[in-house]
Amino acid sequence: MTLEIERKFQVVDNWDLPPGCTTVHVRQAYLTPQEAHTEVRVRALANTYVMTVKATRDAGTSGANVREEVEFPIDEQVFHQLWELAPDRLTKERSTVPLDGPEAVVDVYTGAHAGLRVVEVEFADADQARSFEPPCWFGLEITGQAAWGNRSLAGGSEGPTA
Repeated sequence: MTLEIERKFQVVDNWDLPPGCTTVHVRQAYLTPQEAHTEVRVRALANTYVMTVKATRDAGTSGANVREEVEFPIDEQVFHQLWELAPDRLTKERSTVPLDGPEAVVDVYTGAHAGLRVVEVEFADADQARSFEPPCWFGLEITGQAAWGNRSLAGGSEGPTA
């Protein structure tokens, strides 16, 4: 089990990915209801298939989302079977952008939330999360706002309002 410590932000308008960023198509399906304390999802990133279980922990004073996470590979056929069973799904393009320190992951949603752009940064510990200075292309911080979470977006909600 690992501990996921992350902060999430909107991406400012008129910002473009720098050249050379790696981008991959992502498909995620959620097998647990939105109100569940524990989140179970399957994800396909290119030709990699994983199941992830996440449980929220207290964020303390870091200002970050803190979750316990268990992730393991699954077979492509199992992914497709679970994808079909899952009522809540989303697709997005995920790009990795280097920063000074931890890297940023930019998600550009497709489908129902086409064009929505968010950026997440994962940290090694709460002190690193607390002291993080977002670059100028990071917009409003949306850490901990349920409407901006992938689980909520997959549920077919109208999504966040900016």
